[in-house]
Amino acid sequence: MRIKNLKLKDHIRTLLIALGIGSFGILALGYSLDDVKNKKERLIEIAEQKEKQQYFLEIPIKKTKQELEKIILKENTPKKAFERIKKDIQFTHYKEGDEVLKAYPGKELLHRWYSLQELYSVGAGVCIDGAIGFCALLSDNPEYECKLLVLNYKKIPKNKEKTKETLDKFCDSLNHYFNKECKDQVLLLLQKDKGHAIAFLKDKGKYSYASFNDGSKGDNAVFEETKYNDFRRFIINKFQDYETFGIIEMDSKIMRFGKAIKSYVQQEKIEWQDISKMKSERSAGFQLELEK
Repeated sequence: MRIKNLKLKDHIRTLLIALGIGSFGILALGYSLDDVKNKKERLIEIAEQKEKQQYFLEIPIKKTKQELEKIILKENTPKKAFERIKKDIQFTHYKEGDEVLKAYPGKELLHRWYSLQELYSVGAGVCIDGAIGFCALLSDNPEYECKLLVLNYKKIPKNKEKTKETLDKFCDSLNHYFNKECKDQVLLLLQKDKGHAIAFLKDKGKYSYASFNDGSKGDNAVFEETKYNDFRRFIINKFQDYETFGIIEMDSKIMRFGKAIKSYVQQEKIEWQDISKMKSERSAGFQLELEK
């Protein structure tokens, strides 16, 4: 009898799916839509938990909290903090780089930002890791308030420039109502995000910044005390090659001993500001002052 019932249920399920009313088929088999929805949500939840388990995989610690606290206490000025990070950490362009994977192979480490403790464990990182480490070293000194500055611009790679020209010509052949939308879509499709991150602080009334793995300067690491005491001028004059910027303020404990920090401060939580707009607003303000 059980076998016959099972075959009947299978037959009903097949028939209902064929008729395009699979939801009622599920009800006919003794299930509810809520059961299906809950099961689906549970499967998603399990998948997310597995992903988080990999994402939060702990890096084997090489320096204890006590050892790091001694370094933080000793390297508590911007120049000392910069020299220490530059000396102790090797910077790579990508976390897929051999130097990182040589120590701890595994893709679970690629999409996270390192705290100071993780940075010393891996011994290598990218620009954002150096900026976090620099700020972490200054986190015990009340004279300095160190923040992270994330910079971004979009660029068409050289090998895609001809493709863009061809597609733009196609867009030009379209009705003028669709022309601009077509070109915007082409641009969105081909352009690549390029970014950089630095640490900055106000030191002696003027802005200082530390930049690690700095391709724009052609140097592995740059420390610069600028002549600007105005933040807008500092951004416009030092980083005008970028399109947008965002500021991240991070808890000192997270910077020192955090794990998988990128999940703590997600990119979408950064309030991006347009550098070109800031520049034009400043020019307009300056012109207004002259007219007065």
